[in-house]
Amino acid sequence: MDGVYPFTNVPENLELDYFQNNLTFEFSAVHWGKSGRLKFRHRLFGYTEEWSKLSDETTVTYSNLEPGEYTLDFRAEFENEDWYDQRRYTFYIHPPWWQTWWFRILAGALIVFVLIQIFRIRTAQLRKRQFELEETVKERTAEIEHQKTVIEEKQKETMDSINYAKRIQYTLLAHDDLMAENLPDHFVLFKPKDVVSGDFYWATHKPADEKDKRDLFFLAVCDSTGHGVPGAFMSLLNISFLNEAINEKECLIREKFWIIPVSA
Repeated sequence: MDGVYPFTNVPENLELDYFQNNLTFEFSAVHWGKSGRLKFRHRLFGYTEEWSKLSDETTVTYSNLEPGEYTLDFRAEFENEDWYDQRRYTFYIHPPWWQTWWFRILAGALIVFVLIQIFRIRTAQLRKRQFELEETVKERTAEIEHQKTVIEEKQKETMDSINYAKRIQYTLLAHDDLMAENLPDHFVLFKPKDVVSGDFYWATHKPADEKDKRDLFFLAVCDSTGHGVPGAFMSLLNISFLNEAINEKECLIREKFWIIPVSA
């Protein structure tokens, strides 16, 4: 006869756990109208689509079946005859809980949650680190500003001292009225390298008196040892020595080769 019929005397819509995946099926068939020996074929959809070879075996075993739905086809037939009786049986093997859709969704959600928490923790750490760096930068900036203020104050004090020394030095240089009175056709080119220097020019006028009948004018253009403030101090000392020697003690007036007459 033709057609596919379900097995009888077996549970319908069988559902098995994932560990119940080693199955053995036993089957038999009888044909009351024909004589001869029946042989059998079988195939398991979901595992293989090929029919087994025709044989006398009435049992079949499937081991380590994966979770899913299976359909077992069993056929009894006479060899070399166009007759068969085919039966079909469907069963289902449940997947383990870690392969279920709800577990995968839960695991995915858990992974996303963990990643979010890691991201938040990392972001918090970075923000904390950024805050610490900003505080460190503020402290360093405050220190630098303080040091800058101290340096600027010291520079100001130094420049004030140098400018004060410059005023003193320029006060002791030969003034314009004295130079113009005694050297009408003169000019002075005085360009120190620094604010103050060891270069200086000095002049004095000794009018004639009862002791010395000559009208004398003394002019000195000098370069003291040193530059900057040390040179300026040396120039101040040398100006002081010249004033003392000529104006106070009149040491050089007695030496004729130091006398420069203003007029004949």
